Amino acid sequence: MRRTYPLLSGFLLIASAAFPSLSPGAEPGGTVGWQELKTLYDAGNYEEALRLLQREPNQGHAHYYNLGTVAYRLNRHGQAVAYLEMARQLKPGDSDTRQNLELARTALSQLLGPSKLDPASTSLESFGDLMAQLPARAALATVGLFCMLIGAIRYARSRTLRGLLLHPAGAIAALGVVLELAIVAGLRVHHDHPAAFALERQVVRSGPGEKFFELAQVEAGVKLRRLATSTTDGTWYQVRYSDDRVGWLRAEGLLTP
Repeated sequence: MRRTYPLLSGFLLIASAAFPSLSPGAEPGGTVGWQELKTLYDAGNYEEALRLLQREPNQGHAHYYNLGTVAYRLNRHGQAVAYLEMARQLKPGDSDTRQNLELARTALSQLLGPSKLDPASTSLESFGDLMAQLPARAALATVGLFCMLIGAIRYARSRTLRGLLLHPAGAIAALGVVLELAIVAGLRVHHDHPAAFALERQVVRSGPGEKFFELAQVEAGVKLRRLATSTTDGTWYQVRYSDDRVGWLRAEGLLTP
């Protein structure tokens, strides 16, 4: 086990695939003790273990990671995907989260079909998610700046744009510009149209309230795109739930960064 903080540590085995240990929950504010959680788990009381974690006020990476791990043990694959997706959003480079999420997504895909897991994201939005979750994004941005610096030095020596373009440094500088623009554009799209994950099966409505018409249903674990929040009380989100269809879902039934 790589983590050593004592609050929440231990090992869970999920079916024949080994989930890495529960996260130690290093974020401040946690109240759930490992011994209490382990006692429930060892007794096979996974429902109570999940309720114990859901009462936890902490909403950091470890919180969602642990919720996803226990939900998977209960075969609630949709909930597991939603919680682990949130954990990945909060800590993109964590290998345990990535492994657990892959297992949960595979299980959910077998139930719903691969195309149903992310029916709403465009190619550009998927690219934006990739940029936001890329652990090496800072290193990539540094490479881009370095490439642009090479071009700037060459331009300072030649004093002409033609001299820069005809030199290999021009191609290197162009690569740097493309890298920087790709990162900025990806993060912008990710910010403007953030992902949202359904925690449970629920009805998509034509407006922000139960009185509006039912448009469709979404399953737990499905990835949507959050577009707006209801201006009345903030309890409803406008989402895109397919390529070209928009509706409203209760905010309490969604997880979103």
